[in-house]
Amino acid sequence: MQIESSLIIKAYSFSQSPSIAVSCGEIQLHQRRDKTKFLAKIASKFSDNTSDPGDSQPKIIGKSLGARFDLIYKYSRAYTLKGTVLSIVSSSLLAIQNLSDITPSFFLGVLQAIVGGCLANLYVAGINQLSDVEIDRVNKPYLPLASGELSVTTGILLTSLYALLGFVLGLMSKSWPLRLGLFLWYAFGTVYSVNIPLLRWKRIPALAALCIWSVLGAIVPILFHLNAQTCIKGRALLLSKHAIFVFGIMSIFGIVIALFKDIPDVEGDKINGINSLALQFGQKQAFWICIWLLEMAYGMGIVIGLSSAHIWIRYIMVIGHSILGFILWRNSNLVDLKSNEAIESFYQFIWKIESPLIIKAYSFSQSPSIAVSCGGRVSRVDVKKNVNSNRNLLQFRKLNCYNQHVTEIQLHQRKDKTKFLAKIASKFSDNTSDPGDSQPKIIGKSLGARLDLIYKYSRAYTLKGTVLSIVSSSLLAVQNLSDITSTFFLGVLQAIVGGCLANLYVAGINQLSDVEIDRVNKPYLPLASGELSVTTGILLTSLYALLGFVLGLMSKSWPLRLGLFLWYAFGTVYSVNIPLLRWKRIPALAALCIWSVLGAIVPILFHLNAQTFIKGRALLLSKHAIFVFGFMSIFGIVIALFKDIPDVEGDKINGINSLALQFGQKQAFWICIWLLEMAYGMGIVIGLSSAHIWIRYIMVIGHSILGFILWRNSNLVDLKSNEAIESFYQFIWKLYYVEYLLVPFLRF
Repeated sequence: MQIESSLIIKAYSFSQSPSIAVSCGEIQLHQRRDKTKFLAKIASKFSDNTSDPGDSQPKIIGKSLGARFDLIYKYSRAYTLKGTVLSIVSSSLLAIQNLSDITPSFFLGVLQAIVGGCLANLYVAGINQLSDVEIDRVNKPYLPLASGELSVTTGILLTSLYALLGFVLGLMSKSWPLRLGLFLWYAFGTVYSVNIPLLRWKRIPALAALCIWSVLGAIVPILFHLNAQTCIKGRALLLSKHAIFVFGIMSIFGIVIALFKDIPDVEGDKINGINSLALQFGQKQAFWICIWLLEMAYGMGIVIGLSSAHIWIRYIMVIGHSILGFILWRNSNLVDLKSNEAIESFYQFIWKIESPLIIKAYSFSQSPSIAVSCGGRVSRVDVKKNVNSNRNLLQFRKLNCYNQHVTEIQLHQRKDKTKFLAKIASKFSDNTSDPGDSQPKIIGKSLGARLDLIYKYSRAYTLKGTVLSIVSSSLLAVQNLSDITSTFFLGVLQAIVGGCLANLYVAGINQLSDVEIDRVNKPYLPLASGELSVTTGILLTSLYALLGFVLGLMSKSWPLRLGLFLWYAFGTVYSVNIPLLRWKRIPALAALCIWSVLGAIVPILFHLNAQTFIKGRALLLSKHAIFVFGFMSIFGIVIALFKDIPDVEGDKINGINSLALQFGQKQAFWICIWLLEMAYGMGIVIGLSSAHIWIRYIMVIGHSILGFILWRNSNLVDLKSNEAIESFYQFIWKLYYVEYLLVPFLRF
């Protein structure tokens, strides 16, 4: 009698933990006599929601940080920024006549233009998707808004953020070409997409072409070129013949792109009554009109190149444009004009030949057979199977879906009973090679996974406290509501960005200096675990340092410059292991570093920085600021001393003479507690002396409550347990942050 057994596994998760769940669709195993058939069907999904399909509520709350970044990346179409950056850099470099023109001012001006252009690009991508969300649910259901992965509210917040940051940058800039360029970019992006009366120009081919041409053919090659000229000392704002040529050739490209994008959509345009060029002349004629326009542009490039006085420019322009023209002509003759897919593919090719850089766009498969939803991300699947048939034993090895590995699935069938045993091992990389290979494999990771690593490496979660402390110290400088102006806001924003960069640098340099120690004590850190290479760590930390110094140079506030310099300096001498440095080995010097940042730089220098942006305000430390300095100095000293209390045994072995080793853990613990209680007592006394009754209530009641909570919790700590002491150390940090919530009210 023929024996047949069928096992159908419909499992979106082979794991007991949602963090290592694998989306695998449907696997069918059929065993007939001695022959085994393995049929795998992989169904693509666009979200990791395993609830009722009818539930349309976006489920992003439970996603990892990496998955959220992936969604934002897809929503903002950030892959298009490569072309934006390239075009702005190229247009800016065209303004250079001598190497002496490349100065820090020029570099900063171009950097400002790049950031502004990228923000405008992200805004346009966002506003376009928000306006087309209903249409995209039919035509492009894989997009985050259309698929429901990202809520419309989140899309509005992101797009508004891009707009706000762009306008702030424009206001900060002293270059009118950059201001005008950003304004026009945002304006054309808005009128192109937004569906309100007189707008949504994308419905009218001529107006849609105007919008596209304006950005590609005018704003970038002209206004961003003029912006670069404003950053060159003594240079008059004039369009050179080189810039006029670039304007001409890029204008042709802008017109072609605007016209060509309608060629595959003839049927849809006909139904919707859109009178495009392709509908008027037919797809074939419209196609060749675009090709001849581009060939004409390349011909212009060759003619202009021949007229150059510099032989090397002549060779580059003539040979370069000849090659590009030949490639365009050859590829255009291979296009099947009866296939919209072929025309669409050629449209993407035109984008590539617009610039020397070939932009590799991230694409999402339309075929459900080659895409898998894994952790909320649509990704490529690498399935390696090794099926061993030995009577009733099947082993299915190495099913890899991103960074989850199903290492072994064993199916045992004994008589009428089937046992399903699944062993799932979660790994830190998606490398399927020999486990002995210690080289960090991050190339194959998704953008979200990479950002997750950078987030962990930079300890970005600590930025909350940095932002809170800088904002509070700055608000303490405000005496009247009239002091809060746009200048004040921009000055505080500059301080926040600078402080965050310094914080990220300190976290990075500390891990780079302790990588060998962390492999023993903290093997979960990215460098110690090998997830992130030391080279990548050095590049990231150098970037934080470079951006911080650039921001300091741009600032006209000496307190901010000095504050950032000292923050970077103390962070370096605290960690770097070279002679005379690595002050963290000496308790007194380590305490000095920590106190300097927590007790002096933030409450004094960042407070003075805010005063420089209040018109008519002299740079003086008020009695309120002096009190905050004293209060936060105590917190800085306590944090510096307390962190050594759990490490007494290690300090004893390494000969580090900390306060806890000198006086014992218990006495050191209570010294720190009494110092903090003394600070809270000062807060109560100063509060009672305030002339404002509401400030009196806030300071007295607030510090009384905090002092009581501190005393109560300190008496519950088991001083024989290092884990309990470490937990209380984290609690002290929370008290430090809460105190900064009270700082703006500390007036008397």
